[in-house]
Amino acid sequence: MRSIMVLLLVITLAGCASSGQRMDAQTLSRIVPGATTKDQMIQMFGTPIAQSYGVEGKLSMIWAYVHVGPFATNIKQQNLAVLFSQDNRVERFSLVDNVNSAAVELAPPATLHASAPAAPLTEQSYKDAQVQQLMQKNLPYEEYQRQYRAIMAE
Repeated sequence: MRSIMVLLLVITLAGCASSGQRMDAQTLSRIVPGATTKDQMIQMFGTPIAQSYGVEGKLSMIWAYVHVGPFATNIKQQNLAVLFSQDNRVERFSLVDNVNSAAVELAPPATLHASAPAAPLTEQSYKDAQVQQLMQKNLPYEEYQRQYRAIMAE
């Protein structure tokens, strides 16, 4: 009887945890810059974990999925950052995904020309870059959350 109790305790402590909604390729393919609205994004991915307005008055929203395996191993993370235009349509988005080993940044074709001069780094762009670097560190969940909150507070 005692060994069964110990076994149940070990199984309980070794459990997995997840937060957020996993972002699959099929759902991500439905995001169309210039067409997909803020309400459609919320319908597809649920309530974002963060949102803010940039200096241009444009809304940014962030969705995240985190899965931690047994004994805090096999951590999988996805972060989706979306910048909306003034009319609340997706202007561009960035996905950092170590679930599927991908980093994707999409923008309207007009902003992808190599001959265009580089735009100055905005506060939101800086934060996005910091979050992308944080995603690559593969930290324990609590440390990841602490550093993520520090980045968002900057």
